[in-house]
Formats: sequence, C-alpha cells, structure tokens
Amino acid sequence: MVHHFSLLCQATVSTQPTAVSRAQLPLVLVKVDSVLFANLLFEWFGLDLPALEGVWLAVDGKDLRGSIRSGQTRGEACVSVVVQTSEAVVAQAYYSGKKESEKLVVRQLLTDKGLTSQHLSLDALHLSPLTINAIHASSGGYLVGLKANQAMLYRHCICLCLVDIPICETTSDWERGHGRLEQRQYKGFSLAKASFAPRWRAAGFQTLIWVKRSRQALAGGAITEEISYYLSNVAVLTAAYGAELFGAIRGHWRVETMHYRRDVVLSEDVLRSGKSGVNRLVSSLRTLTMNLLH
Repeated sequence: MVHHFSLLCQATVSTQPTAVSRAQLPLVLVKVDSVLFANLLFEWFGLDLPALEGVWLAVDGKDLRGSIRSGQTRGEACVSVVVQTSEAVVAQAYYSGKKESEKLVVRQLLTDKGLTSQHLSLDALHLSPLTINAIHASSGGYLVGLKANQAMLYRHCICLCLVDIPICETTSDWERGHGRLEQRQYKGFSLAKASFAPRWRAAGFQTLIWVKRSRQALAGGAITEEISYYLSNVAVLTAAYGAELFGAIRGHWRVETMHYRRDVVLSEDVLRSGKSGVNRLVSSLRTLTMNLLH
C-alpha cells in the first residue's frame, strides 16, 4: 500500500494522509463484518444460475494456513465453488477447521445458493448420501470421487470394472508439465442395472468412470500408474456424454489451480492473524481481486 498509495488515493478519491501500517491493518479489518462483506461481494458479481446451466462447477476446500496457530494443525478454512472453464468463483463459505465439518458447510452452501440444480464435481470427501441425494433430487448432475473409505461400494465398483464392458473409453496423448509426462486413460461403465445398498438408492447412480494416470519423469525412469474411480448420476447416452464427464474429471483440478494462484500470486498464506474475521475478510478480498481480473 505504501508503494502504490498515491494511485490508491486517486482510484478511491481518498484524502487519507498516510497509508495504514501493517500493525494497524488487522485492527481496522477486524471491525468489518466479514460475513456481510462476503455476501455483498457475490451479490455485486451476481450469481446467474441460468447462465451456469450445463456448465461444470468444481467444489473444494482450502485451509487458510496463516490462521493456523503454533502447535495446531487446523485453523480457518474456505470452501469455493469455481467455474471449471474460467476459474471464476461463484460462491464461497468459511468455517473453522478445528470445530466444523467441510461436508456440512459444502452441503449448506450448495443449498443456500441454489446450486444443487447445477453440474457439480466434488472430491471423495463429499460422497455422502445427504449431499448427492440433494443434488439428484434437484435435477442437478454430480461427479464425485470414490475411494476405499466407502469399502463396500468401492469393492463393488472395482469388480464391475473387471467383468463389465465399458460403454465409452478414450486415451489422451502424452502431455508434458510439472517436470513429467502424463497420459490419462478413461473408461465409462453403465450402472443402470446395478443394485446398491439402501443408503445409496436415492443417489441415482448412472455411470462409473475408471481413470488410469500414467506418469514418467522427464529425466526418464519407471512409469508409475494410479487408478481412480468416480460416480455420476449423469447417464452416458452417447460418446459426447462420455467426453463431457471425462472432461469434467480433468476440469475439476481448475479449483486447485485457483488455490495455487491465491497462494503464490496473491500470497494468501503469508498474512498471519489469530482473528478469524481478519483471515476471512482478506480471503474474500482476494476472491474479489481474482474475479475482477477474470
């Protein structure tokens, strides 16, 4: 602020004689209602649900590391809903990682903002009947990771991949990035005739997707492989539907790219404060900055 103070005064038509010091800044920010500010921010941008119809939105959480006190592992956390194609943030919520559950916060955020009727990609943490049932009941589409913590469902899907014939599949070219080469193979399987435990019957499972990621360092060496599974209530009726789901799996990582930019470009984790309101407010300011740049 000191380096650009004269420009800031011109832009804001301010007559402030000097810039606020780093020591004073948290004392000023703590007086701002962070919840009200966040609500005003997204009201100003406007959440145009009809314009988002058919567009995949990625949902994920991020710890605000600057809020983690010495000797503790969790502090304040932020959940974002990001447009996969542009990385624009369309909804956000905060919670205390020490006291609250990300699953509950995500479910409430999607419900409050009317996003359960949209196309949503989520990680395996959110493979919960209450969450995906709400999306399916609202005629929304979901794509959610499946891991071994859902033991019976996980084993059932692995067996299905071994004995069933995929309804669609594709393999990407080898791509270079992050110091390695990577190739992704996708297979889609129909779940229309599969039976599941009672807790999953309202989830509307239609498609199981198997993904194998093969990686090799640019310097050479052994090729490593990783297999992941995803569930969706979107039925693959044509090859185009399969390509859409495969693309949504790849596109989900745009939310991680957004997190990376917050950390590296905007130095989100550098600000250290023990006041939750300050951490949340400054995080919302970074969201404002990124959306304005978009």
